[in-house]
Amino acid sequence: MSTHYETLGIVKDTSAKQIKASDRSLVKMYHPDRFAEGSKTHAEAAKRIREINAAYAVLSKPLSRASYDLNNDGARALKLKFQLAETLMSS
Repeated sequence: MSTHYETLGIVKDTSAKQIKASDRSLVKMYHPDRFAEGSKTHAEAAKRIREINAAYAVLSKPLSRASYDLNNDGARALKLKFQLAETLMSS
């Protein structure tokens, strides 16, 4: 599963203006209306648009972005702690 940053093709310290520009560019590229209805590419584009919209909904709002970052950083740190504990226990 990718992060919202990966979905929008940006890095964590990207500005709000750059987030909006990336969103607009991706929406234009993947908008389902650009593909024949009922085709596989249409379905894939519709799925991608939902992912893009979800990522933008979180990252475009400073408070939700901060909460997202805090939760994801905490989850990554916890995962690393468990991996380190498993490594030490198996040695």
